[in-house]
Amino acid sequence: MRNSFDEQLASLNRELISMGGLCENAIARAAEALTNGNTELAKTLPELSEAIDEKEREIEGLCMKLLLQQQPVARDLRTISSALKMVTDMERVGHQAADIAEIIVIEENHLDRALLLHYCAKLLYCHLEAAIATEHAYCAVWRAECGADSGRDGKSHRSATSTCHD
Repeated sequence: MRNSFDEQLASLNRELISMGGLCENAIARAAEALTNGNTELAKTLPELSEAIDEKEREIEGLCMKLLLQQQPVARDLRTISSALKMVTDMERVGHQAADIAEIIVIEENHLDRALLLHYCAKLLYCHLEAAIATEHAYCAVWRAECGADSGRDGKSHRSATSTCHD
């Protein structure tokens, strides 16, 4: 039973990584379209945004299945609830990339790129702050469960959590 649950958690992790890749692709396309004024590339963003939405629904479904069938506790419950929060944030990133692309297409000849770049930078900064806050919260939980400098195997994990600051 636990092996099946561990496999489902691994699948959840793979799906989150896949969704992250889609979001990374959306940001890269929006940035390139903005930088080069490439409206054709910008027109591909709504389709990618839909793929991100679909991935969000798949991951939410997997999380609900895990919650209902496995009734996880402690670390496993936090992992699943964190995944639910992450997909919402990643979906928002995908939509914002699509929104930027829409502005590029609509304002093709009248686009103030400097102003739009400032807007994009501000959005990314806000998302980065949220991601860092989430990472700090995760690290605090990890420290409480495992200790800051040693894991189950007794080896130091400080390097793995170097982004976790006190």
